[in-house]
Amino acid sequence: VAALDPAEFAPDEFAFHGLELYTWSPGGVHTSKFTQPFLKRKLAAPVATGRNWTTVLRLRELSAD
Repeated sequence: VAALDPAEFAPDEFAFHGLELYTWSPGGVHTSKFTQPFLKRKLAAPVATGRNWTTVLRLRELSAD
């Protein structure tokens, strides 16, 4: 985690919360450097998956039913 320099990922921003990585890609995820292969290689993440915020909110809504 400490090996990640935020300047290398600009304009993307990121933050860790426990084992979770939150990213914001103002140019869209298609331009982000936070790809599956990168996360698995650089962070030794056994699993990497992503959800946009709209999907997260919808899943939360569905789970409340």
